[in-house]
Amino acid sequence: MKKYCNLAFVLIVVGFLAAGMIRTFVFPKEINTLENRYAYQVGQLSAESFVNGTYQQQMADALNDQVPGSSLMKQLYNWIMAFYEDRALSLVMGQAPMQYVSYRGGWRYGEHLINRPFDLANQVEGFNARMENIAAQIQAHPDVEFYAYLIERDTEFDFETGIDNGCYEYLRQAFSKLEVPYAAFRTQSYEDYHRYYYMTDHHWNCHGSYAAYPQVLDLLGVEEDPLPVEREWLLDYQYYGSKTIARGANKLLTEPFPAYEFDYPEMEITINGQPAADYGNQSLYLRESGRPSFISYGDFYGSDNGETILDTHRQDRPNILIVGESYDNALLKLLASHYGKTCSIDLRNYLATMGQEFAFSDYLEEHEITQVLLIGSSSFFSMEEFMLED
Repeated sequence: MKKYCNLAFVLIVVGFLAAGMIRTFVFPKEINTLENRYAYQVGQLSAESFVNGTYQQQMADALNDQVPGSSLMKQLYNWIMAFYEDRALSLVMGQAPMQYVSYRGGWRYGEHLINRPFDLANQVEGFNARMENIAAQIQAHPDVEFYAYLIERDTEFDFETGIDNGCYEYLRQAFSKLEVPYAAFRTQSYEDYHRYYYMTDHHWNCHGSYAAYPQVLDLLGVEEDPLPVEREWLLDYQYYGSKTIARGANKLLTEPFPAYEFDYPEMEITINGQPAADYGNQSLYLRESGRPSFISYGDFYGSDNGETILDTHRQDRPNILIVGESYDNALLKLLASHYGKTCSIDLRNYLATMGQEFAFSDYLEEHEITQVLLIGSSSFFSMEEFMLED
């Protein structure tokens, strides 16, 4: 009997490993829904990638993402580790809630998982490089109107001292020199942050994105009223965001998911070059029945696709290119309601999803773009990944 039990155990282990290898190499999943990002894939084996270790690292990352049950085991481990730390944190927060408290490699302030403000001096080099890149594209395309919109987060404002790090003003002066219209969604107090951002995620909630919506329309010179809110929802999911996942505290620190419902105009939607029924799953989640069991910012509003095109086919409206990051996901359908064709590009994922490098000048010509909106957090305006190249 013991012999057969051992054999059965070995077969189960071998079968599990075989399933993992088949999943990784033959049927890899595209999205890691737990962490709201594209799942790692096995890289191309070459002598160079093997010698420098790139291939081995890509293999390890891919197996971690692709092996069946890996996400479940990661969640279980994180849940156990976070349970005791959360109990200790509750005692500290109960004594002095309005202070930065260290928590699992990050910080908590009030009810929010928080990132501490960064030092502006550490970002200046990145800001300046981006400004040079933007200036070159402005000079190369004098007939295209450029706009910039900054989304301030917890990384720009110290809630204890009430002092911001100067990022807004630095970028304001930089864009002023380039004669680029500039505006910002500002966070100037914990009360602002509490209203406009999730407690467990780095993104803004529906209150934040909808407050920014008319500001962006005004920045772009759109003389049309914003779409009104048809209905406000408080979805009964126990939502846990990216900061919870990063700290391994998912399903311990959770929150409801507020959402607005809009009557969008008809749009033809293309995602990564393929026709799509919708961008995001807003209508699916807002139905009374048949909704999915899990919700995330990306699932609801839409993913960080390399390319998303929303076309209302209104010939009397201009075409706009929005170059941004995940914060603009919640705005894309709203802004697209006021344009003919709206093209959204996330340069971090364009090559992987479109199979070619993004060529800025060719793209403007192909889609007859007359306006370009650069929108994102401070990181967007300092990261090399968001450079506009031809």
